[in-house]
Amino acid sequence: MDVRETVASRLKTIRTKRELSQSEVAGLLGKTQAYIAQLEKAKREPNLEILRGYALKFGVSLNYIFGLTDTENDGKDIDKLFQDYEEPIDFKRENGEIVIKGSEVEKLIKREIAKQLKKK
Repeated sequence: MDVRETVASRLKTIRTKRELSQSEVAGLLGKTQAYIAQLEKAKREPNLEILRGYALKFGVSLNYIFGLTDTENDGKDIDKLFQDYEEPIDFKRENGEIVIKGSEVEKLIKREIAKQLKKK
């Protein structure tokens, strides 16, 4: 598997392990569902901004994304992700979609990262 295919596979794995749709990931990264689909099929290469977005939003290392390690994150920087996290997340599901108020998205992402790390 070449680097492009490895990155595509890892981006899809990151999404599916968190039970997110391509549309949900697209919303978090400010892109379209079609763009995420192209990344996951290795039809398009992610730019540095997108790679950084995956790393920060999902708590994974670039080494993991590039296939240099099979560990998503070694945990060394996890405390930094939660420094300002104390409040509950205010969201609900409506018609199969998650509805989140304003800055609650950031809190939801952090909570999901914490859940994934606890599963390891």
